[in-house]
Amino acid sequence: MSDYITPDDYLKAERVSEAKAEYVAGTVLEMQGPSIPHARIVRNIQVALANHLKESRCEALAAGLKVKSEEDKYFYPDVLVFCGEPVYTYGANDVILNPTVIIEVLSKTTQDWDRGGKFEYCRRIDTLTDYILVSQDKCQVEHRSRQSHTLWTMQFVEGMDKSLQIKSIDGELHLADIYERVLPTAM
Repeated sequence: MSDYITPDDYLKAERVSEAKAEYVAGTVLEMQGPSIPHARIVRNIQVALANHLKESRCEALAAGLKVKSEEDKYFYPDVLVFCGEPVYTYGANDVILNPTVIIEVLSKTTQDWDRGGKFEYCRRIDTLTDYILVSQDKCQVEHRSRQSHTLWTMQFVEGMDKSLQIKSIDGELHLADIYERVLPTAM
């Protein structure tokens, strides 16, 4: 007896489930609910990006939409940005095929997956230019930026007085804004 679940069965179940789960090649990966610091960071980033992108052709959305990487990999980014009209799959509007920026808030249980396997799959999305990982227990952001089809660079930004430049959307995220009501300002 196999535990393999088809992508179609996953999507059907996911659309009626109250719990979220990601999907990788036949395996469903259950997701835990966010902590308050995690939820605040997601909100802070989404608000900052939404305000910045107000007059642009790009849009920032937080949690709830899946992105697809390859035929059998679906993920829920904490925040995603797409530019132009969203491109959907499966005749529904809950799976985005054209993310430009994916942002994940790290936790102790997800940080290895977010840095490793998830990035390996997401970097294969042709439209993706930036993959950003935000720590929730220290003032640190990891920014992976596409330079070419096969080359990504990585930089770390640390300190409440610093900001992260996201060239693909002509954007800037101040770490003090990301960590508002999460970390002490004296860090």
